[in-house]
Amino acid sequence: MNFFIKHWKGDYSLKRSFWINYVLLNIGLSFSFAYLLLYFIRSGRIDLIERSLMNYYLAVFLISLWQAVGIYRSSRRYEQQTGKKVLVWIARTLTLFSTAHNLLSFMMILSLTPEASQKLIEQFQVLAQF
Repeated sequence: MNFFIKHWKGDYSLKRSFWINYVLLNIGLSFSFAYLLLYFIRSGRIDLIERSLMNYYLAVFLISLWQAVGIYRSSRRYEQQTGKKVLVWIARTLTLFSTAHNLLSFMMILSLTPEASQKLIEQFQVLAQF
């Protein structure tokens, strides 16, 4: 639990906050979810996909919010210590866009009609055949 609190407070370096707590964590989440979707499709558990999409995007939004706050605080400290602004701006902008994207993705999944949801699942099934 200390890891989450330290990141939230911005206690980690900007390098660690961005590359480990943001980039590597997002890569891990994406691959894990893709594997889970592929498992559901190949095992015939199509009924779990829609619920999994909602849960995934909600969790990813909350995680990206946690990431953005920690990176913002860490970047503020980095800027005060070094006076450098470019890396600070890049880190803040990427996490802000990522958080907004995740919120919009979650809202999109919530607003899908049953027909659109079925079409999305069918598209996942086509992709899973590769």
